[in-house]
Amino acid sequence: MAPTQRGLVKTPHGLIHFVAKGALARPDRAALVCLHMSPRSVDEFLELQELMGTEERLVVAIDELGYGASDNPDKSVTLEQLADTIMCVVEHLGIQRFCLVGSLMGCYMSINLAARFPERCAGLFLHNPYLWPDEAVKKARGEASSEKPGAEWESKPDGSHFTDLWKLRSAFLPPDLNTRCVVDDAVYRLKRNLRQPLQIHIQEPQLFDFTRFAAQVKCPVLCTFGEQCVAFFDAIGFRMSEQKAKLAARFSAASSYTERHIPAASINMLNTNATDITRILTGTLITLGV
Repeated sequence: MAPTQRGLVKTPHGLIHFVAKGALARPDRAALVCLHMSPRSVDEFLELQELMGTEERLVVAIDELGYGASDNPDKSVTLEQLADTIMCVVEHLGIQRFCLVGSLMGCYMSINLAARFPERCAGLFLHNPYLWPDEAVKKARGEASSEKPGAEWESKPDGSHFTDLWKLRSAFLPPDLNTRCVVDDAVYRLKRNLRQPLQIHIQEPQLFDFTRFAAQVKCPVLCTFGEQCVAFFDAIGFRMSEQKAKLAARFSAASSYTERHIPAASINMLNTNATDITRILTGTLITLGV
């Protein structure tokens, strides 16, 4: 059985938690560095680590600051600064070459690191990546300039603040996975409540400079979409189908771009469709020779 380790690493903005499954026994094998969506944690990659973490492949899942078992950041941070803390874990584990595995918000930090460390990043694997439309970016900029904190998560006497979180996903997630998501979501919201009186903010993903960093990516890019996730984003007015084509065009010709779709897969496909994703990633790693 492949070894598992977990720990906390000191970063310029607080302690960051990681779980590593597998080993770096073969220097020709790139490690997988996995960055979760909001409001999840390393738990989003539990199934993937079990399937892909081996004696020859290290798979590292990291709680971004403000999520899971990591600290809240000690001051307001951009997604680029959060990406810097990810590299603290990479260096701590002695990883030289890596492929980045991002999910939704984790995609932005993955793109940032792939652009800034081209000599070390062998592949960029994005799951349900999203390019925010111009009007959403404009709105986020206006809200950021007003410096008004978002609404706090209100604790209700009857505990219904937890059941409200349950209902958000109960229509499409099995109970056990929904419980895991509720735990992650509650931890994130509690940490956000603690940050608000201190005026500590984590940059909204709408404000990430997707165009600038995507254009600098040189490694192969694989984007995997869950068809139910795309349909959901379309239904709530986020126009994911339309934005996908624009997203692909943001990457430079130097980065070979591939798109894959998983039927009936939702926003939580890294948990529910881990076998499908493992097959896709394994085939891609073999093709890349890493």
